[in-house]
Amino acid sequence: MNARHHWHLLSDLEDYFDRLERGAGRVLPAHVKAQASDWRPPMDIRETPKEYRIQIELAGVDKDAIDLSTLEGMLTVHGERPLEPLGDGEKHHRIGRMYGHFSRTFALPADADTQSITATMQDGLLTVRLPKLAHPAQGARRVAIT
Repeated sequence: MNARHHWHLLSDLEDYFDRLERGAGRVLPAHVKAQASDWRPPMDIRETPKEYRIQIELAGVDKDAIDLSTLEGMLTVHGERPLEPLGDGEKHHRIGRMYGHFSRTFALPADADTQSITATMQDGLLTVRLPKLAHPAQGARRVAIT
């Protein structure tokens, strides 16, 4: 299986679970969702001829509360969105946003330049840019023994 095909399979699987999660969210009452400790923020993955771009909605999450790392061909984004404390006399009528720890992990395509990844946070949107290598490794290759 080539890296490009692998990327699309994982992307399709992520989309399936996102749709499943959104569907379940319509059925669960707000107080059940608020108690969940893990959530998966919505995201988009785009590809241009020069880069891959991942955008993750993280409204209400401080950029210092986000950890972005790579290890062994995987990109992981995790952090926490705390539930805002109630003031005197306040009570919740509905909680529609997810709170607590979140984590998203992506298998990186073979042509992603992991040494040049950049990330920016603006208006609650985390944008991760993964430039493409000019000449990605082409599968297995024979190495001469000297």
